[in-house]
Amino acid sequence: MAKDNIPFHTIIFPASLLGTGDKWTMLHHIDSTEYLNYEDGKFSKSNNIGVFGDDAISTGIAPDVWRYYLLVNRPENSDTQFSWNDFQEKNNNELLANLGNFVNRTLSFIDRYFDGMVPSGELNKGLWDSVNTETEKIKKLMQAVKIKDSLRAIMHISRLGNQYFQENEPWKVVKEDKDAAGVIMKNCANLVKTLAVLINPFLPFTSGDIMHQLNAYKEDDDYEYQAYTDLDNHAINKPKPLFSRLETADIDKWRDKFGGKKKDTSKKKSKEKKKKAALEPFDKFPLKLKVGQITRVTDHPEADKLFVMRVDLGDEQRQIIAGLKPYFNKEDLQDRKIVVVTNLKPAKLRGVESQGMLLAGDAKVPVEGSDKKEEKVLTIDPGNASVGMDVYLESIETTDSEDILDFNDFMKLSFSIRDKHVFCDNVGKRLRTEEDFVVCDLPDGSTVR
Repeated sequence: MAKDNIPFHTIIFPASLLGTGDKWTMLHHIDSTEYLNYEDGKFSKSNNIGVFGDDAISTGIAPDVWRYYLLVNRPENSDTQFSWNDFQEKNNNELLANLGNFVNRTLSFIDRYFDGMVPSGELNKGLWDSVNTETEKIKKLMQAVKIKDSLRAIMHISRLGNQYFQENEPWKVVKEDKDAAGVIMKNCANLVKTLAVLINPFLPFTSGDIMHQLNAYKEDDDYEYQAYTDLDNHAINKPKPLFSRLETADIDKWRDKFGGKKKDTSKKKSKEKKKKAALEPFDKFPLKLKVGQITRVTDHPEADKLFVMRVDLGDEQRQIIAGLKPYFNKEDLQDRKIVVVTNLKPAKLRGVESQGMLLAGDAKVPVEGSDKKEEKVLTIDPGNASVGMDVYLESIETTDSEDILDFNDFMKLSFSIRDKHVFCDNVGKRLRTEEDFVVCDLPDGSTVR
């Protein structure tokens, strides 16, 4: 329930029950939420501002997409905001590119290479240990009514599936050893079934669709809430995509339709003009950023302040040169996760090619016991995000162009730190992954480059 109902349900109503003198089952636990606001203001039925039940139906967007967004954006600890750009991003980058991608690529591969039969084979212990750990975590979160965290943990299992599929490269293995590829696909298929069961309380239609495609759906079947590994030599049905991409043109149309009648004041026009000017440097975020992990650090042969680093980006390895030697030793950087610009034009630094750039924060901080300041540099922390995961601006679509970005164009972008979050000052938006916002533990106003 919303927070404004708490006094009635925790004091007034229980007091009324006690006053009767009868033996009632009394309140022992309550879960409440803060407010969900709409775009830059509040929902208003009278002013036609916001999307309500019948409005959601009129858009033609699948009910489970609405369910997902409202649950993953649930105002559990503070007010949250419905945003059409964020709604589009959650659908395209989380439901479609994560859950939908894993399910469809798994079942399509089985349909193509194994005649629609889930192969037999051994289970991958490391993968299923991780899945079982996450499943137990989800059950505890559900019992504590931590709905948002539960859903995020389920999506993390889907990311584990995508990572397992990508790392094992069954499209290559199947050409040389079909049995080995079958083992990979058995693990993936059972992970798909596990996701179908786990996602059911949140996205019932999607869960049912996955079960139908797996040919594992049973009417009124009460599945235990756990991981499943029972698909073996099992025939599936014809796969089909679970979700559709939401296009910007449709999002803009719905924003206008459900925006209500707003006053056309000069102050608002000025604000919109400034916002438009801030967006002028790009229509789509021009940087392509990924989470990388440093796997090797060596000294630059010709430069005292440069390190030569080997960085794993999930689907490829790159060599990156960085001037971090005055601030880190090699051991500090080894195995560290970083944020890498992947579409920057390669450049030779003192004779050694750098195939990208890592982002780092830079600040002047006070020296303890002195009135002097020293330079402090920290790499950007992507938190629990997986290696190879995209990093993007909240609510702004990243360019789909394959063009390489020139360094001079890169320098037109300005980044700074506010409340430990990394902001692109050109548009005032934060960098994030599917997991969370990326951070840097430096003072507000510190620059990022």
